[in-house]
Amino acid sequence: MRHNVGGVRGRSNGQAYAQTARSAWLAPLALPSPWQRPAIVAGGAAALALFFIVVGLGESPEAAKSGMAFGALLGVVAVIAGLLALAGWHRHQQHGAAYATAAAQWQRAMYCMECDASWVPGDSRLIGRDQELGWVLYRRAKAAEQQQRPR
Repeated sequence: MRHNVGGVRGRSNGQAYAQTARSAWLAPLALPSPWQRPAIVAGGAAALALFFIVVGLGESPEAAKSGMAFGALLGVVAVIAGLLALAGWHRHQQHGAAYATAAAQWQRAMYCMECDASWVPGDSRLIGRDQELGWVLYRRAKAAEQQQRPR
């Protein structure tokens, strides 16, 4: 691509991507990991809280009060972020096996341009264009997982 900005001739290289509706429909189902960011926040807030509390102990009484208050606030943030991380990790453990099964089926899935439908070899059910391939596979895997559990 050539351009002329401010009278200077130059050359720029770059790449651009756009996703079509068909490629979005056939895209794999991404495994969500909502627990990692809150876990990092919890660890950082806990470390900062400990730092401010320890530093506040060696300061003057006025500085110690503000350091301890800020450390306590960071401690509360650490506890809340830790609870969010724990809840996200629990969800990840519950749904991780079904996502892995769906991802494996997605790898095996076939697409017919003439029919505009997908299917997984060995499964006679077609997945039409009105359904998202990844989510259909996930729901099927989750249903199969629940049927295999002992009651």
